[in-house]
Amino acid sequence: CQGTNLAKVTQENPLAVAISLTTIKTGAADIFAQVISAKDSDTVEIDWKRFFSFALYGAIYLGAFQYFLFTKVYTRMFPLAQRFAAKTMQEKLKDIPGLKAVFKQLATDALVHWPWGLIPAYYLIQECVSPVFSYRNMISKLRSNWVADLKMCWAIWLPAALFNYGSMPLEWQVPFTTLVSFAYTAILSLRRGGTQKIKK
Repeated sequence: CQGTNLAKVTQENPLAVAISLTTIKTGAADIFAQVISAKDSDTVEIDWKRFFSFALYGAIYLGAFQYFLFTKVYTRMFPLAQRFAAKTMQEKLKDIPGLKAVFKQLATDALVHWPWGLIPAYYLIQECVSPVFSYRNMISKLRSNWVADLKMCWAIWLPAALFNYGSMPLEWQVPFTTLVSFAYTAILSLRRGGTQKIKK
């Protein structure tokens, strides 16, 4: 059975599968954004360097780093949150310690992970694929866009995470997260994927 074989591959090679999926998803989100932004043009010319920077961001940070963060770090920091996610709605409403653990994990994401990891990593990787790496240029872009990028991150991911953990059945949580991540990446690509201007 193909489904069984896929599940076996995922269980045996979780890191490789995570990196592969996030690379494909992030690259696809950028292609989608480029096509959308060129809708008024007669032809669509894909910026492959931009695509590569997003795919690399998907592989290194969203895939490899977040796999380590979610499976090794958060499982130890917030073990009750992991169990909470697998419970039914009725069980969740009665699980006060689990609710507290979920809010602590979300607070860690919102105040530590996203502002000091997710967002700076994007600008670092973008600069790494530039012809000439400039630390000063990277910091200038980050300083200019950091607040606006963080607000966008909070606006998308906080309600999505609350809905996901609080309402979605366990089997739908990963697909839902993937869908939200695709949308977030596409919006990020539309806002920051082109020639960067120090703004907002």
